[in-house]
Amino acid sequence: MHSLKLCKQYLSFFNNGDLTGVLSLFIPNAVVASPLCGTLGVESFHQRLFAEVRQSKTSIKNIFATVNDISSVALHFSHSWLMANGKWQMATNSSLTESMFSR
Repeated sequence: MHSLKLCKQYLSFFNNGDLTGVLSLFIPNAVVASPLCGTLGVESFHQRLFAEVRQSKTSIKNIFATVNDISSVALHFSHSWLMANGKWQMATNSSLTESMFSR
């Protein structure tokens, strides 16, 4: 899948709280390393996040691709989350790498 399409698909699923859609993009046994949650399986991470976030708005800032033969991409995006406690949380340093995604 083309890097930009993959990144947009992930953020669309993410913003809509579509766990099945998110999981369809990742390889089996992929993990997410989060500074807030530690290292979790993709499903566990997103289940936890979807339980804590009522609303998500994301915007792609940059997509970084590899210059060698290894297929990889990093997604840099900003997000605004309405948390379950009613407070907004904003960040701009979120990223994903394509090596975790399925083909």
